[in-house]
Amino acid sequence: MLKARQNARMALMLAIGQLQRHAGPDQRVTAPANIAGDAQGNASPPGAAPANALSVRGVDKGLSAVQPGTRYWTGVWRNPAPNPLLEILTATPSPTLLQWLVSGNESRTAADRLVPANPDYVVNPSGEVADATRAVVLVGTNTAAGNLPNPADRYVAAPLVEIRESSNNQLAGRYAWWVGDEGVKARINSTETSRDGNRYTSLPSQRRGWETVDGLSSYPTATNPNHAALDRVTSAKQAELLMPDAMESLRANFHAATTDSLAVLTDPVSGGTKVDLTAIFGQPLVSTAPANAAGIANYPLTTSRIIPVGTAYPWSSQLRAPLWATAHSFVNRAAALSSSGELLVAPSTSINQPSIAPLITDFRLLMGARLVPQGGVAAAQTATAFRVQPCGKIAIAIANPYSVPLRWNSNLEFTIQNRTPAGNGPSRIYLSQNNSPQGPSPDGTASFLPARPNRDDPNPSDPEPALFYNTFFQIPSGVLPPGEARVFTIGSRVTRPARDRNPVRITLVPFATANPGSFDNCLEMEALDADARTPRLILDVRESWQTTLAQVEMRLAGSSGLRKRPARIRKRAAMP
Repeated sequence: MLKARQNARMALMLAIGQLQRHAGPDQRVTAPANIAGDAQGNASPPGAAPANALSVRGVDKGLSAVQPGTRYWTGVWRNPAPNPLLEILTATPSPTLLQWLVSGNESRTAADRLVPANPDYVVNPSGEVADATRAVVLVGTNTAAGNLPNPADRYVAAPLVEIRESSNNQLAGRYAWWVGDEGVKARINSTETSRDGNRYTSLPSQRRGWETVDGLSSYPTATNPNHAALDRVTSAKQAELLMPDAMESLRANFHAATTDSLAVLTDPVSGGTKVDLTAIFGQPLVSTAPANAAGIANYPLTTSRIIPVGTAYPWSSQLRAPLWATAHSFVNRAAALSSSGELLVAPSTSINQPSIAPLITDFRLLMGARLVPQGGVAAAQTATAFRVQPCGKIAIAIANPYSVPLRWNSNLEFTIQNRTPAGNGPSRIYLSQNNSPQGPSPDGTASFLPARPNRDDPNPSDPEPALFYNTFFQIPSGVLPPGEARVFTIGSRVTRPARDRNPVRITLVPFATANPGSFDNCLEMEALDADARTPRLILDVRESWQTTLAQVEMRLAGSSGLRKRPARIRKRAAMP
């Protein structure tokens, strides 16, 4: 008995030593062999080759087929890059297996290490190994059988290592050990400490929903008298005292439930602990790193970028990466709430600062033409020529993506921009008379968007008159409840003079109150009597590129853009 205890103590010391050697550095990652699943992400069948055995760079991950008895062997991986801090920004890391933490691997290398695919360590449905001189079951029927099928998949066997006398090489005993990974299990003894929606402790999950697992419906929830005793449970066996009818389910979940799952916020790239951004973002950012931050790469500063710029990253200067101040602004977004708990719409002042705005969830543009008798409506009965006047309707849906009401104290303005590639004509009406093409009207009578993009116009002093040129659609100041969307459209007829280039502002109204099916409620540009065409009149809608590309831009009145939504114009003609 004394010798057996000494052998067990030696096995424990070897296991701790191997754990410290391979998993001790902060840059190590552990996982059970069962992480190797099939192509659909399900548990890999016994003996099947693991899917995704190579990294995206074609490097072997060291994964292995698993057997009943070896599914829960613990592997240790590391990043083999000579400079992980640089490579994490330039290439996808490739993990390298260091070792499987079981007895027999203490002095073995990658070439001869014992792996989970080895059939010598298979446990049969009775909970036994084929050769008791080569392996021993450490987690078996009394520990992990439970009430789920295929209990042998939950058993754990470990290789037996012989111990021989140094004097005569006689067999003095055997030992076996296995290191289980508690970090992949869920705590079964966590209690819910707060339900106050104003406390940060209520934001993340404070416990796991064990009561939803088959056979664990009696798990003490926050309303159960036994809930307060959960934090005194130190083993899964003790948890059975709080729910005696769940013993079999607890055994079946031996590899999923634990009382000892603890974590340290280590940096797996550089080592040491991670930078506590919660604490840093809880106060104003500084322009110079504090003395206690020495050695922390890319410490968050007011003007520094999340992805740093430097000679080591020759491509980084081309990135328009956000500043740390961008993330700081996002985290502290609640500080922008008004006294009534509303979020105020605000434009971005730089490419690194986010705006606060509703989303444009839908944008509809309907274009048509109105035939007006030469000389006006009164001449309709005797008219022999007609003016072709472009007209259009829009519908815009905006939504509040935030969890609080969204208010804008100035009008929201929308403009329609031509984003068809330069040198290409957007959709317009070509006029033909007696089958003789007349070409596009030079005064823009039948133009919806100017031929050149509105912005960066190569000849801004002489823009082409068009229906939507210099038109501003407005939604009056208001508030939008969280998660709600609303649709707005033109509620009356608005007429622009012929060849007009002056700004036009149109107030949009809620869709349901605007008689949206009537094309009388539209924006229309007049044509001159001199531009009238006589029958036989043919209207030909065409464009010189694949399709017209329009973009609606939203801004607060008097500010720069907040949101943009591109849209390709679908060919839908309307002839009022």
